[in-house]
Amino acid sequence: MDSFMIIETEESFESEKTALIESGDYSESDLFYKIDGSACTSKSSFFNHFSQELDFPDYFSNNWDSFMDCLQDSILSEGKNVAIYIEHMDQLLRQDLRSLYLFYDALYNFRENSTEALITIYLNFNQN
Repeated sequence: MDSFMIIETEESFESEKTALIESGDYSESDLFYKIDGSACTSKSSFFNHFSQELDFPDYFSNNWDSFMDCLQDSILSEGKNVAIYIEHMDQLLRQDLRSLYLFYDALYNFRENSTEALITIYLNFNQN
């Protein structure tokens, strides 16, 4: 399974989610997250939105090192597979392109550091 997939609609993600569960690759108890890129146009709004949606612990401190620590500690420590759907990817961090690069790097490292869990990131670039 590819770790990054382009997907056209939220309905497509829901269909993909059902297929993942029916195939046995994922289960109902695994972690499925939806992120709205239009709510994450700046670095501060990005950190606020992600920390709320992914239920980061209180020690999250709004920087990239802390972001990676929380991805590893709060998500992978649960021992579950993870699927993250990011809609409006075209708007994500549009005010801070350096942070967009750091986000891609963080996702790549998050995916590469996961030895036991499946991690799939779904990206929606539709501008609707």
